[in-house]
Amino acid sequence: MQICVCGWWYFPEYYDALLEAVKRGYHTVVVKHRDGETNGLPFVNKDNIGLEWGAYSYYIDEIWDGESDVLFTQDDVKVKDASFFDWASKITEDVCSIFHNNADARYNGEAHGRMIFMSSRFLLGAQKLGGFWYDKGNHGFIAKGNYRSETPPPGSSHHNAGIHNFLKLVPRVRKQNPDIRKRTFLCSPKIVLGRRGKL
Repeated sequence: MQICVCGWWYFPEYYDALLEAVKRGYHTVVVKHRDGETNGLPFVNKDNIGLEWGAYSYYIDEIWDGESDVLFTQDDVKVKDASFFDWASKITEDVCSIFHNNADARYNGEAHGRMIFMSSRFLLGAQKLGGFWYDKGNHGFIAKGNYRSETPPPGSSHHNAGIHNFLKLVPRVRKQNPDIRKRTFLCSPKIVLGRRGKL
């Protein structure tokens, strides 16, 4: 399993945990959307276009080895035990969001871009269909409340457009390969996912 991190908040404890993941054999790269300390992890500077889905799209197009499963994650995260990464690497579904618990999943509509596991065969299928869509007109816009609470700037869609488009991509990938297994979400008490920099 490889790990793609969208760099924005740079929680030091999470980057410590990611270093532990590297020691366990999980190649990790940070796609930085603004300056921040990655604690020695390799990184690529990329303008904040399309929010996390812009980072994830760049990763599979330019960094992914083409054969490993990938854990995609934002970086306002707390990992209570680095064995979490071993657990994630053993997920048997091909695509699955990860949350702390069921309440966390429900709060986020059971789908979000904060942490998602994808198998190599799902990613290969996604690439055949053009890869991950991201909002090229969004240069960092996030509404203060619900994604419908503010009108996006001209040329930009709402801040959840990336995950909404991803959820439409999943059945298209499964249509071309019916063996691909989807699970809406899994939970691990070993992680806490932040929301806009707050745990």
